[in-house]
Amino acid sequence: RVCAPDKYYVVTCAVSATVADFLRNMDEQHPAAAGSRADWRVFRVPADSEEGHEQAAIDVLGLGFLADMPEAKHNLVPESGCGKQWRRLLASAGEPMSPHARLGLRIRVLWVQPPPEVEPIAQ
Repeated sequence: RVCAPDKYYVVTCAVSATVADFLRNMDEQHPAAAGSRADWRVFRVPADSEEGHEQAAIDVLGLGFLADMPEAKHNLVPESGCGKQWRRLLASAGEPMSPHARLGLRIRVLWVQPPPEVEPIAQ
């Protein structure tokens, strides 16, 4: 399943597909009126502001077993060293994926966004 700004899509692709392969498949299976989506950004988790962001990051990184350990609670306090490292790791899951990155087996949903609009440089 793919969450795009305009609607949800179902896109099929090979298990070993790259992000670039995925975007090509999305274009083939769901052509866009605006043209190719080759330069769109692909995310493994929803934006920080969306509900479920943290749990999605834990799931896609395969860290659920760590978060569920009884002794993990005190290590995940945001002010602790481990907690800060945990936050950085979860934040990395929210970065756009590289076009060469492979889609992993844990990924069930992807979020796509068009490239950010570039402001013209004032002369």
